[in-house]
Amino acid sequence: MTRRHEAAVVGVYATKQERQSERTTRSLIREAVFGALDDAGFSIEDVDGWYGPFPFGNDLGMSGGTGFALGNVGYQLDIALSAGGTSQGADALLEAVPAIAWGEVNVAVIVYGQARGPADGRVASWTRPTDEFTEWTGSITAGQIALQARRHMHEYGTTLEQMAYGAATVRNHGHIHPDAVMFGRGPYTADDVLESRKFADPFTLLMSSIVSDGASALVVASAERAAESKHDPVWVIGGASARHFRSYFEVPTLDIYRWRDRLVAGFGRAGVGHDDVDQLQLYDHFSSGLIIDTELMGFCEPGEGGPFIVEHMDFDQKFPMVTDGGNLSFSHPGAPHNFKIVEAVRQFRGFVPDLCPDWESGEHTYDRAVCRKLRDPQVAAIGTPPTGGFAYAILAK
Repeated sequence: MTRRHEAAVVGVYATKQERQSERTTRSLIREAVFGALDDAGFSIEDVDGWYGPFPFGNDLGMSGGTGFALGNVGYQLDIALSAGGTSQGADALLEAVPAIAWGEVNVAVIVYGQARGPADGRVASWTRPTDEFTEWTGSITAGQIALQARRHMHEYGTTLEQMAYGAATVRNHGHIHPDAVMFGRGPYTADDVLESRKFADPFTLLMSSIVSDGASALVVASAERAAESKHDPVWVIGGASARHFRSYFEVPTLDIYRWRDRLVAGFGRAGVGHDDVDQLQLYDHFSSGLIIDTELMGFCEPGEGGPFIVEHMDFDQKFPMVTDGGNLSFSHPGAPHNFKIVEAVRQFRGFVPDLCPDWESGEHTYDRAVCRKLRDPQVAAIGTPPTGGFAYAILAK
């Protein structure tokens, strides 16, 4: 990775998240891009690096490619670097930061958004990938991740109760987040999660992501340009990644653990230890993801993730996790990796919508029945789904 203080997140934005927005993907992406640029204090003409959107599914206004992305914002720009595919969230940061450090890019936008077509009462279209190894079997994403979770339970003794605790905690974070799709839909206990309808063994409905519409965007800039932004920069100081196969088109296994040592080494390259981290924004596509992410990043050993999240993941515990409500409660429009970074940056800034009477002025009660604000976080680790690969980025104030 690159050295500290070479690239920073300077702008973040999320549109309104809704179960069914009746908007197009194009309009959502446009709003997110200009919202993030305004948050940073930059203009579209400043942008010379572009990541996204992700061509995932065939819903309202969705297609892939840079030409489409630039058309969304109404400009034809001189772009030094453009990446498509799965470049969102931590994955995109790990691509953008070296490009900025090498001087190829000065200001990059990372954007993703999706609006679904009319609901048909089944799972979302992007959970049914059209591939010769999945389509004919009727495979869906939930079934694939369920196989991975069952294998983890078999290998390591992970329990349904541990996954249910993780799901209840994340959903309760969303319960007090006014911008979450599932705001006010709790609080939940682990028993509530276990008693909800079985969805894909071992998952119950409340262990599984919601499906929603929305968009998000990030602005990442060089140190020189970051000094001109509206907000104090949030530096990208390290990370690591490993890729085994195309996620969701082949059943995820635990093979990713073969690369665990080189993943864990990313903390040493960043110059921080695991104990320095005070917010973990992990990928909770299903509640097993919280457990596997913590193990892959080295916060605990393989097989210790279940007890680890129970002991550490709530607001005032050592490693508070998924503080916005995550994919289970905040929003899940297709590939919502950027939300993890949006939430981390807002926690650093102290801009944390919740039920505290004066949160907009930065005053928080720390009464966890109403308050999501962390106590002066300094370092965040941002994870991706542990499917065909895994990546994480480390951010610091």
